[in-house]
Amino acid sequence: FKAAVEKTSALKDLNMSAAIDVNAKAPDETANIGLDMVLQAKELEENPQMNFSMDFDMAGEKQAMAFYYADGVAYINQGGVKQKAEISMEEIKEMLGDQTAEMELTVPEESEMKNAEYKQENGNVIVTMKVTAEEIQELLGSLSASMSELGDASVEGMMDMMSWKDITVKITINQEGYIAQMDLTAGLSLSAEGESADIDISAVIKLVDPGKDFTVNAPSDLDSYEAA
Repeated sequence: FKAAVEKTSALKDLNMSAAIDVNAKAPDETANIGLDMVLQAKELEENPQMNFSMDFDMAGEKQAMAFYYADGVAYINQGGVKQKAEISMEEIKEMLGDQTAEMELTVPEESEMKNAEYKQENGNVIVTMKVTAEEIQELLGSLSASMSELGDASVEGMMDMMSWKDITVKITINQEGYIAQMDLTAGLSLSAEGESADIDISAVIKLVDPGKDFTVNAPSDLDSYEAA
């Protein structure tokens, strides 16, 4: 697993997708939130190419955004409004700030992996890690106590409203030794003023053929974008 984290982190090009689903249930109401993302990023130092799209669905209300970058020009499609502008990769990195660094994988400590389970499945290695509800509550309780010592009692009140479920993370390492997929499930219950709600969260992040070359797909309608 450590070797897979290091090998995957060393990738300079990225071809991935992510799907996040949130389901909230209250006695008289149900709400579903879905977020689907696709990201391709290639040759960011020599010949930057990027393609990013995001579809957001909240209770049937849908929003879409797409971003494409090549040859020093950024193309943005925000809900059907299409604009383009010349911008350098350095300027884009400045806009993103430290967010890209925060997305990097880190090699876990031995203590973090002591309860992990490993199995082989179709030639892949599956690593499953679980954080129990009790462990989450203990961690949040320590955070709440620390904040209270600093004079902020709002965090403690918020923690009292939440009851967490187990968090399970399943990581798939493919036969080439790359992390190819991560599945996460989590959930919590909220209670306040006699009302309650259950929230279930699931996420699936996939790397498409990690380590293999790919083509960054350009929108077919680039001629329809207007200068910003």
